[in-house]
Amino acid sequence: MKNEYIKEIKESMKDKMKEMNFKIKGQSFIRVVNKQIYQEINFQGSAAGDSFTVNIAIIPICGIKKVDPYIRIGFFISGEDIWWTYTKNSISEVVNIINEKILKIMDSLTTYEELYTEIESLIDNISLYKKDNNNYKASIMYHVGNINLFWLCFRNNKFDKCKDILKLEKDDVQVWLNRCLEVEDDFQKQVTSEKLIKRFEDNKNKLKQIAQERINKIEELNTLLNNNEFEKLQKMTNEIELENLNRLNKYCF
Repeated sequence: MKNEYIKEIKESMKDKMKEMNFKIKGQSFIRVVNKQIYQEINFQGSAAGDSFTVNIAIIPICGIKKVDPYIRIGFFISGEDIWWTYTKNSISEVVNIINEKILKIMDSLTTYEELYTEIESLIDNISLYKKDNNNYKASIMYHVGNINLFWLCFRNNKFDKCKDILKLEKDDVQVWLNRCLEVEDDFQKQVTSEKLIKRFEDNKNKLKQIAQERINKIEELNTLLNNNEFEKLQKMTNEIELENLNRLNKYCF
C-alpha cells in the first residue's frame, strides 16, 4: 500500500483508535478486549499497487493458536469483496465506514458471550453456513475455525453444539486429507523416477499422520465431553488463553 495513503488513514483515525485502546502494528490497528476477544483492522494493498481493501479480525482468545484470519470489509457492507483505488475520496469513504460501521460492530463483540450470541443462529446450521461466508456473521464463524468455535461454545456451556462442531471438524479433516492425497497421486502418475515416487509416498504418509493427529485431538475432546470432564476441558482452554494473552501482550497491552 502506498505510504502516503496508509499514513493518511492512520493520522485520521489514530485519536479515536487510541481512545478505543487500539494500537498500531505495521498496517494494522489491533487490540484485545476483556482478555477474551482479539480484534484487528488491517489495510491491504493490491499486487498491482493501484488499489486497497480492509481486512477485519474478530477472534476468541480462548481457542486461537495464531492470529491471521481476516474478513473482508465488504462482507460487513454488501456481501461482496470491495477494493478502492487510491484517492482522497476513497480514503475518506473507508475511514467513514470503519468509524460508522466496523467499530460499532467490534464494540458490540467484546466478550465470549457477545460473540457467541452474534453467531448462535448460524452455529445451529453450521454445515450450511460454513460454505457461505459472504456476510460478516458467517465470515466470523468461517474464519474463526471449527476448533475455536468448539472452545467458544464450551465457554458458553453449549455442550451439544460442541459435539456437533467436533463431528464437522472430523469430516473436514477427512475431506482435506482426501483432496491432498488426490493431488499427490496426480503428480505421482506423471513421474517415473523411483526417487520421486518414494518422495510422493513419503508426503502422503506425512499427510495421513497430520490428519490422524488432528482426529486424535478431536476424539480426545469428544471423550472428555462425553464423560463430563469439564474441569479438564476448562483447564485446557485456560492454558490456551494464557498462552495467547502472553504472546499478544507486547503488541496489544
